[in-house]
Amino acid sequence: NLIFKARYRHPNWIVEDPDSITRLEKLEGFTSFFTAENKMQIQMGSRMAYGNLKNRFTVYKDPWFPQANTLLVGYKGASWLETGAVYSPFIPAYVTPLIVDPNDFKPRRGMMSRYANTVLNGNYYSTVQITST
Repeated sequence: NLIFKARYRHPNWIVEDPDSITRLEKLEGFTSFFTAENKMQIQMGSRMAYGNLKNRFTVYKDPWFPQANTLLVGYKGASWLETGAVYSPFIPAYVTPLIVDPNDFKPRRGMMSRYANTVLNGNYYSTVQITST
């Protein structure tokens, strides 16, 4: 409701850690993407689309999500006018030429990436604390 009051948009995704996602799995209306008929929808990586909650929220499981019992809720719009945050890679990945380390004479390569992260409108994001009673 905080997102709706600020931007008049309903949130459409949730990110949480693997321990907290088990609570959402028990809710009525949660459908997992890990079924026999949905094999093509499975995504791999650190941020994996895990399921759907009442056909309203796409649920992502992030193993490096920093806080337990906290959900990150947000809105992803269809146009650039509804952008909350931007990741801009200037140099996606640069590998240096082979360099010999003078300390142990082993050949090494360096990697570099230049990017910027910025939040344009923080009103598209909110956190929810899960408490047990």
